[in-house]
This record gives sequence, structure tokens and C-alpha cells, in this order.
Amino acid sequence: MKKSKLLIISTLSILFLTACVSKKKYLQMEKSYVYTQNALQNANENLKVLEADTAYLGQELRDSRQRINDLSEYNKYSQSTMSKKLKELELSLAKKEFALQGRDKYLSEQADKLSAKEQQLERKTGQLEAIQTLINQQNAVLDTLNSILTTTLESFDEDELTVVTKSGKVYISMSDNLLFPRGSIAVSKQGQEALKRLAKVLEQQNDVIITIEGHTDNKPFKNGAIRDNWDLSVLRATAVTKILVNNGIFPWRIIPSGRAEFSPIVENITEEDRQINRRTEIILEPNLRPLLKLLERRI
Repeated sequence: MKKSKLLIISTLSILFLTACVSKKKYLQMEKSYVYTQNALQNANENLKVLEADTAYLGQELRDSRQRINDLSEYNKYSQSTMSKKLKELELSLAKKEFALQGRDKYLSEQADKLSAKEQQLERKTGQLEAIQTLINQQNAVLDTLNSILTTTLESFDEDELTVVTKSGKVYISMSDNLLFPRGSIAVSKQGQEALKRLAKVLEQQNDVIITIEGHTDNKPFKNGAIRDNWDLSVLRATAVTKILVNNGIFPWRIIPSGRAEFSPIVENITEEDRQINRRTEIILEPNLRPLLKLLERRI
């Protein structure tokens, strides 16, 4: 700027010396010079401001570019990370969906099994109820039968005839004194009367199975064709069976058997004990065929 000023002064001096210029014009030229100098100074100051602004804006531009680059790198990193996480999430969801499908299938299978078991349980419950109903009916029959027999045979002494119910069966125990003379297999008249009364009751109870058991004491017995207590007990049971059959009881309902001395009530010590053991037992039990049919269904 100093060089420019010197150049202008020198130029003006030369012009002033070499030419004849009026004072008025000179003052105008001087005024114009001052204005030009001020304008130049302002221009230089503005230039410095512009240069400073340019430098600042350049730095801002570089900083902005750097931020853009940083943001671009971060964006790439974020996209990569998000893409990886998205794939991991998709894989996890796929696994969970597969697991849920497997669980749903398992739950469906378990539900089907449970439904089948419930149906089976319902069938079993129905069968058990039917069995219980049948058992109740049979128990009712036995209770009624016991009551009828007790009333029908009440004229006989307790030491000759007893009626008891135990283990789901009715036991009618008749002593030797009532049915048979000593050592005989022929039923006495009093015994026949008792058996006829019994047959009249049993004739009305077709669902009752009848077992006849002959019992003896432990004394050995032999009389003609009767070789031992086995023969005696079996023949006595058979004799009772025949009287019942002859009085209206179907043969298929009766099972005669002999137990000899091997099922005593008391020990055979005294004559009274042996008298107690010499007896014929008529055992009445419900026909279990309907119950067996239910059990054959494998409940």
C-alpha cells in the first residue's frame, strides 16, 4: 500500500511540475486522491475481513467434510451392525418359531393322548359303576335271601341249623343230628323237611349258585362201600344234592363236594367238638357270570 501511495504522489508531482495546473483543479485532484486513498484503505480492510472469513469458512468446510466422512463411516458401521443384528434376530425368531411349532405339535399330541385317556377313564368309570351296581344288586339278593332263609328255617334249633352271611356268600350249616343218622348217608325225615323248605326258597332265586360241602370229624370211618371220610363226606353232599334237585332245583346250579375232616370249625378234641365238625354246609353265592363278562372287557 505504501508503494501505491508513493507512486501516486510521484505521478502527481511530475504532472504538477510539468504542467501548469490551476489551484482549483489541484484541490480537486487532491480531494479525489484522498477519497481514492480512503476507498483503497476500506477495500484493503474489507479484503482482510473477506480473507479471514474465507479462512474461517474453509476451516468450517474442512470440518464439515470431516464430520460428513465420520458420519458416513459411522453410518456404514451402523448399517453393518444393524444388518448383523437383524440376521441374528431373524435366526433367533426362526429358531423360536421352530421351537413353538415343535411345542405346539407336542402339546397337540399330549392333548390327543389326554383326550384318549379321558375317554378310556370314562369307559372304565362306566364299567366300574356297572360292576358296583351289579355287586350291590347281588349283595341285596344275599341279604334278602338270608332274611328269607332265617324266617323259613327258624323252627330248627341253632345247634342243628344256622344261617350266616360272610365274604359275599350265605352259609347254611346243618348238623349231622338234623340230616343223617350216625354213619349213614340217608337223609332223615327231619332233614328232608328242612331241605324241602330250602329248595322252595332257592327255586325262586335263579341267579344263586349252590355249593354243597360234606364235612366229617377226624375219626376214621369205614362201612361197606364207604371206605373213609372222603367217601362219607362226598356221598352225604350228593344225597343232599339229589333231594334239592328232586324238589325243583336245576342240577347245573348245584356243585356237590366232600371235604372230609380237613376243614373243621374247631379242633377235634372232645366229642362235642367232633359233633360240631360233623356237618353239611350249603353255600349260596350270586351267579358271577355277568360280573366276569364285565371283567373280561379288561377295564
